[in-house]
Amino acid sequence: MHKPRSRSLALLARALRRSSAPPAAPTFLRASWGAIVPPTPHRNSSFVPPGGQQKPKTTPSFAIAAAFEGHEDLEDDEGPEHLFGHEKEPEDPEAARARALKEQFQRGMEQKKLWMQSLAAQKLYAAVVKSVADCYAPLYSAMGLEGKCPLLAVATDGAKGEHELETQYQPLRFDDVLTKVTEQEAMALLVIAKQPMLALTIVKHRGKLAEELAKRTKAGTGVVLPGANVMEDENVVTLGSHLRMFYSWAMSAYAMCGPKYFPKMFDMYQDAQAAGVYVTANMNVQYLSALITERCYNEVFEFYESVTRENQPTSVFFYRQLLFAVSATRTVELLDSILEDMRVKGFKLRADDYLRAIRTYDNEYYFTEVEPKNKRRSNPRNRDERKVEGDKTVLTTPRDSYGMCLKRIREQEDHPERFEKLVETAQSVLALFDTMVDIDGLAPRHEHLFPRVITAAVYAQECERVPELLALHAEHADEPLHYAGVRMAVNALLLLDKPTEAWGLIRETNPHLEPRRFAVLTNIFNYLCLKKRGADIITLMHDVDKLEVQGVFTLSLIKSLVPALCSSVDNVSDEELLETMTHFDHVFRLRTSEHHFCVFLRECCHSRRLAVVKTALKQWLATSGNKRPVNGALGVRLLETFEGESDWAFMAEAFELIDFSQVQNEDDRKAIVSSVSRAFEALGQPERVKHAERVSTVAEKRQKQLRQRKPTKEQQKNNAPRRSGRVSAARSAAAASTPVMVNGIPVLSSSS
Repeated sequence: MHKPRSRSLALLARALRRSSAPPAAPTFLRASWGAIVPPTPHRNSSFVPPGGQQKPKTTPSFAIAAAFEGHEDLEDDEGPEHLFGHEKEPEDPEAARARALKEQFQRGMEQKKLWMQSLAAQKLYAAVVKSVADCYAPLYSAMGLEGKCPLLAVATDGAKGEHELETQYQPLRFDDVLTKVTEQEAMALLVIAKQPMLALTIVKHRGKLAEELAKRTKAGTGVVLPGANVMEDENVVTLGSHLRMFYSWAMSAYAMCGPKYFPKMFDMYQDAQAAGVYVTANMNVQYLSALITERCYNEVFEFYESVTRENQPTSVFFYRQLLFAVSATRTVELLDSILEDMRVKGFKLRADDYLRAIRTYDNEYYFTEVEPKNKRRSNPRNRDERKVEGDKTVLTTPRDSYGMCLKRIREQEDHPERFEKLVETAQSVLALFDTMVDIDGLAPRHEHLFPRVITAAVYAQECERVPELLALHAEHADEPLHYAGVRMAVNALLLLDKPTEAWGLIRETNPHLEPRRFAVLTNIFNYLCLKKRGADIITLMHDVDKLEVQGVFTLSLIKSLVPALCSSVDNVSDEELLETMTHFDHVFRLRTSEHHFCVFLRECCHSRRLAVVKTALKQWLATSGNKRPVNGALGVRLLETFEGESDWAFMAEAFELIDFSQVQNEDDRKAIVSSVSRAFEALGQPERVKHAERVSTVAEKRQKQLRQRKPTKEQQKNNAPRRSGRVSAARSAAAASTPVMVNGIPVLSSSS
């Protein structure tokens, strides 16, 4: 009865496809499931066990099936004979007999495989090795070495009792095809059972035996086995190349034994190629993994190019190893081709694979080489040492601040060609992340993934994506956001004018605000200072005060806070400003430092906060013993500011607060006297003008006397004792009177 039309068409298409395919490899190179034709009929009878046959199981050989998964050298259940079976001519009796013997051989081999698998399931690995030795027993007998097969000694040493060495399916004659299939199955079972040394024993045995047979053949004493209708010289035993999967399992065994065995594994790969064996995907994976373990990355990429050029089989593990290699070496130029190969072959990437692909771009945008901080080598006296030792650089994550981001954006708008490579890199990273999440549906969990993607979003000027990325991190990640990610996320939120969210992110990732997080908080303060958002500055300062972390307020930050608070006239009143300065006096030091106090008064004058100036001066006079805290530059600024307001009375008071000994500039003295003279005249006190002039004259004379008495820099340099490090002056003077000792010999200068 014929099959339906659709089914017939499908089978016909398969037959046509097979007819157009290249011829298959020889039978002995196929998988152990393939048909193996014995050279002579009588050898197949060696499969009949002496003690009877076991009942065959219906389960297939999972060890061999797993080894050949994904390869095209398996036999199909259906072939052209199913299409044209009704058109077959009567089979020749000799061909029918050969086919029957072939089927008998296959059935016997399947039974032996099932039996060997049962041995492995019982962990009788010595019996598995013994089954291989049984195949060589007739050959050793023909060599006059009966019972001296090295595999027997290995099996005996590994067995716990005689019962573990009981084997079945012992061949009566040596057959290399039968031996190869048995060895291949034994190798598979031993490697899967993580017994690589036993597997390598089989490999080494065959290699040494092949060398011995070759020597005997060369010497004219080759081993000859009886055969039917063949000349003796044609039946000399020579162990040639092995089956395809034998090499594959052997390379796996070498790989399991560690780097010490890598050279032998490389030789095994070369032997397989020399034998004309079509290498397996596993062989390529093991070869590539060994090169990566040895950090031979140039050879890794050359091997990848050869595999691609020769269209050799690969697997997803092959490409995972490649992604690791390009990630470790930052070889960006190979990344696209690897990802394209995986896409074409249908290999899916894991989240770790995407992370490795993204890490390949690290040197393009994420890491920066800097010199490590070393106070001793930064000293000018140690420059020679620095030159001798050489400068070693370290890689750091992005240290961008809000101000640096603004500067880069402006430069990018003016000169886009300078940042073209940076933008392309950032967009490539974002594209990989989008493919991972949106197309492959993978959850981003790795702690090193988000810092790189957030940094890429900032550099690509796609800051609006950062809140979405932070939401994904909160949903999927198990660890807090990495510090580098926090720094760049804060920059992005500040560029979006979201300082509150930025502060919330810092508190969320670091509730106790460790010192290494101070720079991120300083970034928010600098943003608020640039925006002159004094009210938000005060709020943030109180939040930080509650955490009791005063190390945030560095001198450089204070220099930014004071002008910002004073200039925030619209959102910070005079009362709030004074209250803040009083509350944070331990930060601003207005009551204890004349310098800080003068800076504050100068900024208040600049912002026209005159009431604050008067109140601050009154508070200073009430609490400080120094009644003249104002220096020359501030005195000029105070008098000019209040003269514009025609506040003559306060100008007269401010004049009494100026310390003329600190007025170094003659122009400042003249400006002070001129300004205060106008105030005295407006107040109707001309006599005080002469007093101001006299004070200025006295101060000028004292400055001249001090300059005459003060030695010049050259004199100070000549008179100063030479000191090394932090030695005291007394110790240096004593050392100066002592002659210099060189190798215990006093050396006096020529002047002495």
